[in-house]
Amino acid sequence: MEIYLRFETPFRCAHHGRPLGVFHAVSSFRHRANLPEWADEVLEQTLGWFNSNLPVPKSEELDRRAIFWFSRQSEAVREMWQLVSLFREEGVPVRMRRTDMPGRIVYRDDLQIAAIPYGHGLRCRSREF
Repeated sequence: MEIYLRFETPFRCAHHGRPLGVFHAVSSFRHRANLPEWADEVLEQTLGWFNSNLPVPKSEELDRRAIFWFSRQSEAVREMWQLVSLFREEGVPVRMRRTDMPGRIVYRDDLQIAAIPYGHGLRCRSREF
């Protein structure tokens, strides 16, 4: 059974109240933190890697309830640790969630899936960094 990972911040989605993933939290993070030049460079470099390598499905093709998860073995997880470290350096905790039951998968590529959680909630373990 495949394990999926999700990295969440304490920032909340205005639509459904769930914690925002790291990508959606970047603008709030930048607004909140007065990043030193080196940190802004690391942020831009890491986001550049994701922009070049992480496929982005068309938003009109996805249900708004879908939550993105990384495949545990994907190289995107290694890059995500750069963002997690940066958030932590600026005092923003990031929680890594693991699950083998993300819900009904509505999108899949080599690095990630998008899934709509089942009605009974997710079965996952969390660890804060």
